[in-house]
Amino acid sequence: MWCKETTLSDYPDLKADDMEGVKKFMATKVRDLIRDIKHKWSQDNPDRNANEMPLPLVRLKVEITGFTNFNVQQFGQQFVGAVANPQDILIFYRKRTPTRGKGKMSIPRNPSFFFFFLADCNRTCSPKSMANRVYQSA
Repeated sequence: MWCKETTLSDYPDLKADDMEGVKKFMATKVRDLIRDIKHKWSQDNPDRNANEMPLPLVRLKVEITGFTNFNVQQFGQQFVGAVANPQDILIFYRKRTPTRGKGKMSIPRNPSFFFFFLADCNRTCSPKSMANRVYQSA
């Protein structure tokens, strides 16, 4: 299995509204990866014929923040016979944006607190209620 990762925003020539340009760029990246795989296989197996090479598993993880995604299965159809997994070559993801919480919740670092807390909480306490009590007293 061969995996690579790329970020579309690292390439200033790509425009977010040019979906065909993005598809061509991704196809080029996949073809380059397949070429590298074949080259490495031929170096590792000099005594074997190139036709004996098994179809490689290829995965390209693509960060698409600011871009729209497209149908990966349709994209993969152009690589049928070249890779073992044409339906899931590309994996899209977006950067997570930090969320604003109500505030930081911290767990007290005082060991005696936990001793008295656990002594106070009997066996009928659920884990959720135990966690709530820890955070409320923090």
